Amino acid sequence: MQQLNRAPDRGDSAGVVEAEHLLLAAMIQELRNAMAMGDGRSGCVAIFGRLVDYAGEHFRHEESLMEADAYPELERHREEHQGFIRRLRELATDLRRERMALSMDVLELLEGWLTHHVRNADQRYLDHIR
Repeated sequence: MQQLNRAPDRGDSAGVVEAEHLLLAAMIQELRNAMAMGDGRSGCVAIFGRLVDYAGEHFRHEESLMEADAYPELERHREEHQGFIRRLRELATDLRRERMALSMDVLELLEGWLTHHVRNADQRYLDHIR
């Protein structure tokens, strides 16, 4: 996820959004590290739960900034967020109920969605406000 590893360059909306993206990427890396270290199911499930919670907070914050900036693609962007949160919550439920194991496939889903979303949908917003 090296494309997300740059620090925000300003204290404005763009910098805040970029900093939050870095935190999401760090949480995914924390999950990857916990899995690699064999930290156990309960530890990984707890990290995943924190990730889901923070993603929801980030999305709400990002959408509020978009609203304040009169971003014309806000509704489409919100729908992307809602769809991903639904998927994350389904995964979290399955993990808690032991209907699935945390796997590299799940990590790749998280990293892939975040990278694609940041590079495309979020970049369009950042272009709008810069």
